[in-house]
Amino acid sequence: MHSCQRGATLVELLVAITLVGMVFAIAVTLFVFGQRTFALTLAQADLQTSLTAASESIVSKVRNAVEVSVSDDASGKGADCIYLGNSGGVSTLLYDKEGASGVPLVGTRVENVQFALASSAGGCVLTIDLASSSKGRSSKLSTSAYLANIKEGAFSPDSGLYLRFTLP
Repeated sequence: MHSCQRGATLVELLVAITLVGMVFAIAVTLFVFGQRTFALTLAQADLQTSLTAASESIVSKVRNAVEVSVSDDASGKGADCIYLGNSGGVSTLLYDKEGASGVPLVGTRVENVQFALASSAGGCVLTIDLASSSKGRSSKLSTSAYLANIKEGAFSPDSGLYLRFTLP
């Protein structure tokens, strides 16, 4: 027999396989963690986009109002009303307009809404606070809009769940 045989012993092969297995396990763990993080970040971005779309939709409807009021009461003056309601088992913003009731304002899931009116520089500022959650993530958005057609004294500063307004 030759005393200069080349090759790996069984112990060396087992050590090599164990090290390769550990590196592979770490790589898989990092990949799975990255996938979960990506999914959660995507869900958060989707929530924020939905709340922004809801806010922009509300502001576009109310921007030209000549009368506006906010209350916690479902009844009140004003032909148009935006509020949080239930559409198809999902909590969403609904829009009541003369002749149409409970029309979903935007295709988004909003779980909480609060409207507030305040005086500012001789006019009216509408503040909209929206909140929603999905896949263990929650998001909040607050937007303010100056309503140029509403003059000071033509509204009462208040906050509530129902936004009523009259368009020209």
